[in-house]
Formats: sequence, C-alpha cells, structure tokens
Amino acid sequence: MKRYTTFGMATDQGRIGGLVGCAVLAAARGVPLAEVGLLRARPFAQPVPFAALAGAEVREHYRPRRRLPLHEWHESAGATFVSTGLWLRPLVYCADGGWPAVLDEARVVRRSVGITDVSTLGKIDVQGTDAARFLDFVYANSFSTLAVGRARYGIMLREDGMLLDDGTTSRLSPEHFLITTTTANSAAVLEHLEFHQQAVCATLDVVLTDVVDQWAQFAVAGPRSREVVAPLVPGLDLSNEAFPFMAVTEVLIAGIPGRLFRISFSGELAYEIAVPAAHARTAWLALLESGTRFDMRPYGLDALNTLRIEKGHVTTAELNGNTTADDLGLQRLLKKQGDFIGRTLAQRAALSAAERLQLVGVRPTNRTQRLRNGSQLVARSSPDASLGYVTSATPSVEFEGWVGLALLSGGRQRIGERLVARSPVTDESTEVQILAAHMLDPENTRVRS
Repeated sequence: MKRYTTFGMATDQGRIGGLVGCAVLAAARGVPLAEVGLLRARPFAQPVPFAALAGAEVREHYRPRRRLPLHEWHESAGATFVSTGLWLRPLVYCADGGWPAVLDEARVVRRSVGITDVSTLGKIDVQGTDAARFLDFVYANSFSTLAVGRARYGIMLREDGMLLDDGTTSRLSPEHFLITTTTANSAAVLEHLEFHQQAVCATLDVVLTDVVDQWAQFAVAGPRSREVVAPLVPGLDLSNEAFPFMAVTEVLIAGIPGRLFRISFSGELAYEIAVPAAHARTAWLALLESGTRFDMRPYGLDALNTLRIEKGHVTTAELNGNTTADDLGLQRLLKKQGDFIGRTLAQRAALSAAERLQLVGVRPTNRTQRLRNGSQLVARSSPDASLGYVTSATPSVEFEGWVGLALLSGGRQRIGERLVARSPVTDESTEVQILAAHMLDPENTRVRS
C-alpha cells in the first residue's frame, strides 16, 4: 500500500489512524490484521497532560514588562494594571476594581471630560518620496489623496483577505506619515510592513521607523475637552472651522514641541496629544491642571472599552483574524482602483456571503440582566444551534442596562430581531435585541461638535 508509513504521521501519531490504516491494508490483501501488524507509534506515545499544553499561558516566562512613561504616576494614583501585549496599562483607578469604579470614570467622559494614557498604541513613522505609494499598497483604502494636516481611518488586510489591523494614519508633510496601530497588533503590523517593504516594494523610496517608545500620547475626551486643551496651545484656533474632526498639526503644547490630533475613540469630542516621552509628566500634569475646573479625572482601559462598545468601535475582540471588511461593515473602505495587499482573495464570494458572521449591537430586553463575553447567540426554537457570539459586553453609562457587540450570522439582516444569549459556562440565558453596531450617536454629531 502506497504511503503505508504515513499512518503514523497524523495528529494522533499513529495511535488511532495507524490501526485503521493497517486494517484497510489487511482487508485489501485478504489476510488477518495480525499478519499485517501495526506500526510503532511515534512520540508522544503516551498521553500529554493538558497542563503541559497550557504551560505557555501560565506565569510570565521571562517576558519583559513594558512600562508607560507615566507608570509611576498611574501607580501613585491608585491604578490597577493589566497586561496588554507586553505593556502594563491602567485598567481602572481603584484598588478594589469592579464595575462601579469603571462606570464612574466612563460617566465623567460622557458628561464632562476625562483623560487617558494611550502611549501603548503602535506608532510607525513612514517617510520617503514613495511613502504615499507604499501606504496605498499596504492599506485597503487610499492615503495618497490625504491632505497634509489631516488623518484618516484605515484598514490593513492580510494576504488572505482577512483584516489584520485598523487605525489612523496622519500626513505630517507631503513625504511624512505617522501610522497608529492597536496595542496588541503593533509588533505584527510592523513585521508585516517591513516584510512587504523588502520583498514586494524593494524599489520604493520609503523608510519605516518604530517610534512607539519615543512618544507619549494622551487622549482628552468629553464635551469640555476643547476648553481643556485650548489654554495649552496658545495661538492655535481649535474651532470646528479651523481645526475640524480628523485634523492634525505640530504645535507647542504646554511649551513642549508635540503633535495634536483631533481623533476620537470614545464617540465624544476628543483630542490626542503626543509629546516626546521624556516630557510626558510635564504635559500630563499641565492637562490635569487645565481640567481641574471641569473635575477632569483619568480613566483606564475598562472605561475606554465601555465607551468604545457604546459607540460601536472595534478592537482585538472583533479583529480576531477571522473577520473581513464586509463582516465589520467596512467594505466601503476597499478602494475600487489600484492594487493592495489582500485585494484578490478579499473578493472571494464566500467572504461576502450573507450568512457570514457580521458585526451587530446587542442589548438585553430585560434591562436588569447582564451580558457575558462569549455568550452564544441562538434562536429560541433552536437553542443548541449557535448563530454567533457576543464579542464585547459592558454595563452602559449612556443607556439603561448592558450593551454589547456581537458577530452574528447574517447580522445586518437580523437587526430588530430577538435572540437568546446563552452562556453555558455560567448557565445563563438572556433574551437580547439585535441592533446596529453604532448604538451611540450614529450621525457622529458629538465628535464634530
């Protein structure tokens, strides 16, 4: 029998498939199985403990800890930290944690103004005469048309057409761009760009530099954010006409040369301030002082998640390696002309099939019930047939009860339906209404206020 020895090369290493294969051979020869015999099983011949397989997720394994330039300040302010990639980020400014403290922080942003440290965002400096051409190739949408002094939201695809990452890219001069990436994917995106720069775009004049450690960056978000930032940038008009949504400029901030971005992840009027890391404390304290009259306070990663879930912004939970631009409602960003990474395979019919898991919002019909991440969405008539799952959930400060984001089969066609979110782990079932993902201010009037 051809390939007889490969009976021992599957995931079972011959312990199961080897016996079946030898039996097939014996039947084909018309002899007893004993006459054919069995192959010797390959290592591991004995079962492997689950503990050995889980070892990579246990303890720290000598991974370095990356600390924010303001780590000591956050620590002194009572922050509880969480590992995001290799970074330690403030999760909530309360030793006890819990949702009340998180919601207090998020509520301050919605009602007045808050400040958060986003220095862990990936930052890749792109320069050269072909910088715009290179970005047009690595992004699914265009950046050569971006005006100097403006930022644009963009998505990157892998070669297989799936989403790799999203973020904003700013044009600082005709041949100088700054890419921001999600914290979790910053290393993967840099590796992706460097590979294509060398293997596919070797003739282009473009230089990539990882500058995440060189810049500290803070987001000031909320209806009063303009009043907090304006005193620190004298001479710069922050009105909508002079400095509109997605504007970018280099400016002195509290006397420190830095960059100001009008970008929002919270769904509120917001600014991001970038200064050299060595001046992080000076800029941070100046912002806090300016915000004292509005009772501005810092908010952590949990509050940031509450705000972005209400707004419908995606993060790593939705950018899970299995989602496409169409799945997340971003298909309009795919440029019609010109090549880009993933263009051909992104056009596969199966990747835009109506039954694929699509991004939606979910909210319990009983406002007193909670949502849990990972809950399976099912119809009452078929409680064991999963139609999708909840990717992110939070108690809301803008709406009554809990809200969440989910990936649901044919989700956009199910808006308005009612399904059940089942959590087998906690043995809970919650009826939910399917909503559009952008639950808060879908017209984007707040970020442009």
